[in-house]
Amino acid sequence: MNRIRKIILLLSEIIFTYLIFANKINSNCLIKKYLNISCPACGFTRAFKSIINLNFIEAIKYNLLSIPVFIFLIVINIILIYDIFFNKKKTDKIFMFISKYTILIIIILIINTIINNIKGI
Repeated sequence: MNRIRKIILLLSEIIFTYLIFANKINSNCLIKKYLNISCPACGFTRAFKSIINLNFIEAIKYNLLSIPVFIFLIVINIILIYDIFFNKKKTDKIFMFISKYTILIIIILIINTIINNIKGI
């Protein structure tokens, strides 16, 4: 990923995060709305707000994967900023590593979806 794309990605993440947390855009799940089932990401917005307020138990109740995903996103963004300033390619290596474990990630998401639907969030 070249430097311009990384800057655009980082800025779009910042803007999107601000809009969600400032309640400027609706973050309701379309899968939940139209299919009446919880998707793997259902509860992430509420969970991330709970994490920011240091209420980790509540975050786990919203979505089991919220804390690991939150930490992953923070780390990725720190590495992305490092890449932008020092013109490195660490994020490319991370995404290549993640792509090797796509099946495992899909299995974890399926299990999380089942758990979310059993809990009925």
